[in-house]
Parts: sequence; structure tokens; C-alpha cells
Amino acid sequence: MKLIETPQEFEQQFNESELPIILDFYTTSCNPCKSLMPILERLSFEFKGKVTFLKTKANENVILAQQIGVTSVPTLVFVNKNKEIERAKGLITENALRDKIHQLLK
Repeated sequence: MKLIETPQEFEQQFNESELPIILDFYTTSCNPCKSLMPILERLSFEFKGKVTFLKTKANENVILAQQIGVTSVPTLVFVNKNKEIERAKGLITENALRDKIHQLLK
């Protein structure tokens, strides 16, 4: 997973990625975020070369969170072909997230 620290970094990834993107908004003090991180790490290896996994600290990248309209953490934003497809707020199970990724890849 690549850490995004500025809106410009996300815009560059957004514009250059030929793969679908999953962007994780999290904070280090959020317990559901801590539970979600190992799931995302595992899935990033499972779907390597098929999906780009990005993460950003919502409390440090406030401008990007505001631009995208993220109001709570964790929030996963699913992007494909330069448009947002879906969002998942809160903790999501590994199987449910895997299912969403398969849908994203269709």
C-alpha cells in the first residue's frame, strides 16, 4: 500500500493509474482503522497488479478528505476509470471487501 500525503499525490495516482484504486482514509487512533489495515495489506498482495491500494491519514490530509467528502474513518473509496464507483464506511470484513474488489474488477 502506498501512503498518500497530499491531494497532489492522489491526483497524480488518480490520473496515471490504469488499475482500479482503493483509497483508505484512516487515523492512527481509530480502532476500526487498526483492524482494517491488516486486511487491506493482505488484499493488496492478493490483488497485486490488478488493484492499486492507497492510504492516507484523514487527520493529516484534511484537504483531500474535504475534497472527496470523507467525514468519518475508516472510509474506503473505490475508483475505476477515473470515477468513484463506491464507498465503504466503517469496518468491513475481509470477505466482504474481497467481494467488493471482485465487483470493481468486472
